[in-house]
Amino acid sequence: MTNFKSLIFIIFFLLMITTHFLYSQSIEDLISKEENQLKLSRDKIITRITKLPNSNTHKCQAVGVIYAPIDKIWEVINDYNHFKDFMPRIKESFIVNPSELKEILDVKVEDWQKFEKYLRNFKLEQINGDLIYFYNRFNLPWPFKNRYYILEMVRHPESFSFNWTQFIGNTIVNDGSWELIPFKGSKRKTLGIYTLITDPGVAVSPSLCRLVMKVTLPGTIKSVRKRVLKLFLEEKENA
Repeated sequence: MTNFKSLIFIIFFLLMITTHFLYSQSIEDLISKEENQLKLSRDKIITRITKLPNSNTHKCQAVGVIYAPIDKIWEVINDYNHFKDFMPRIKESFIVNPSELKEILDVKVEDWQKFEKYLRNFKLEQINGDLIYFYNRFNLPWPFKNRYYILEMVRHPESFSFNWTQFIGNTIVNDGSWELIPFKGSKRKTLGIYTLITDPGVAVSPSLCRLVMKVTLPGTIKSVRKRVLKLFLEEKENA
């Protein structure tokens, strides 16, 4: 168990150093262009999808302005146990107790119903620290089959960002990040930057994959906008 804990610490350390840089290094050129700044100011959501060389992996990015203070949006995108309630196509979501990971690794994931039922034994009700293991069941449109996996997530509260990589699951590649920054220095407008690097492990044409992502990506930003607004209205009603 001691060796396993040491391995988890090493993974955590490496992710802290490398992953955030890898996923955010190319976003500046997307949002700094004058025409994109204008689109963002008009509530447009900018997307970019690129196929990585010599692979079936795509890097997908969505950027949009969310009208709320950055700390409120941070609460929403860290509400992992409720992603199923507002994030598009997520049918189940919950945090998994990291102390049980060694046992989980020995479980086969071919049957999502058995896998999910088993994982419920290790569900956590709240975040404990900045290294998180997060189960998702993702309902993809035809011709894709549902994907289910545990993500290893590293949070960076000081920069309002987090990144993830797949720990176990039935996709080949599932890495990504969320980053929040004030939009043009405003305290009430926040730029949400969502990045997904994915190979779902399904034999489809790159053009079809891009089409699916072009529809799905804006929905992620829109869902966060709606969730923030819903919580704001609830707080106002209960005040």
